[in-house]
Amino acid sequence: MGGMKSSSLCRGFVVAVVPLLAAHGARQQAAAPAPSAPTVVHNITMHRSPQLPEIHSDGSVTFTFTEPNVQEVKLELDAMLQPVAMVPQSGGVWSYTTVPLKPAIYSYHYIVDGYDFVDPASVDVTSNLLYHSTELLVPGSAVGLPPQPWEHTDVPHGVVAHHFYHSRVIGDDRDYFVYTPPGYDPRGKKKYPVLYLLHGYSDSAEGWTAVGRANLIFDNLLAAGKVEPMLVVMTLGYGDPKILHSKESPFDQPKVIAGNYNKYTDALLTEVMPAIGREYLVKTGANNTAIAGLSMGGAESLYTGVAHPEIFGYVVSLSAAPVEFQNPAKQLEWRAPRELLWLACGEQDPLVGAANRALDQYLKAQGVDAKFTWTQGAHTWLVWRENVVAFAPLLFRGK
Repeated sequence: MGGMKSSSLCRGFVVAVVPLLAAHGARQQAAAPAPSAPTVVHNITMHRSPQLPEIHSDGSVTFTFTEPNVQEVKLELDAMLQPVAMVPQSGGVWSYTTVPLKPAIYSYHYIVDGYDFVDPASVDVTSNLLYHSTELLVPGSAVGLPPQPWEHTDVPHGVVAHHFYHSRVIGDDRDYFVYTPPGYDPRGKKKYPVLYLLHGYSDSAEGWTAVGRANLIFDNLLAAGKVEPMLVVMTLGYGDPKILHSKESPFDQPKVIAGNYNKYTDALLTEVMPAIGREYLVKTGANNTAIAGLSMGGAESLYTGVAHPEIFGYVVSLSAAPVEFQNPAKQLEWRAPRELLWLACGEQDPLVGAANRALDQYLKAQGVDAKFTWTQGAHTWLVWRENVVAFAPLLFRGK
């Protein structure tokens, strides 16, 4: 990932300032690479296909994969609940055409004789610590609509800064990203409210910019006058990084996941937030501070935000991973934050039932003023990008 323009040492925190378009912006589909010599992977001879997915005028997309020496090719696309078999054509070509898709950024990969492969014709590979997929932008213009909020448009753009520091709480070297809106002047006097935006399990700190396109979403919403100018701080969300290497799901190990959440909260409150206060022009107080997250980060935003109403006036949880909301050992007093408690989940998300609908019912029974939003979609970035578009305008209004 290129585009770094400068770096400096700031009170023990190294920061590399990155123009948005270069580092985290809307990457357009690159020209197809020239055919190259076949590469042998898992005993499959991969011929690098020059064909990128073809987007049709109705929004449908034809995916093409070229490999004559395999028995089966499937397409896994995050708009579909299950992988689908691609159809063999002549010359070792496999293809599949989807139903019309709405404008969005889609993640996909091919399953070739049981092995996962990113699209060899594309350079747009998602950032993730455990797996990789290819990204495909279906722009609004493809179906006669305006650009979507996550597309790069000709509006003023903010800046993303990449910070590195050593965490004494967790005992490792880690990073976080900070988005500053267009017009932010570090030498000026204007101060800004802050949103702490947390990623999900298996993502890195750059998940919200590299995959979620949060920076572009805020650029476009600001240009449209739909949100207040704010800083967005995107941290590394692992209080216990070992959960990434657990042989069983950490969410099936209550003590492990509780330790992960507790240490993350400690690091956020005692290390990251004080650094943000030193290095940036920020407004203080709960009415100027929000926390939001998806999946694992959705649970972290609830535990951290609800437990500290004196710090976070706005708490947002998206597709929250299982939350032990009825466990007395948590000693978490559920009540609405001062300004907003906003939760959302996709109707096809595996976490919609026992986790999120159960939490909704529990909060209603406790008389907690929480706003739940149910949308179409599964546990994917397709849902979470739209969630940001929905909740961001509710933050810091009139403050």
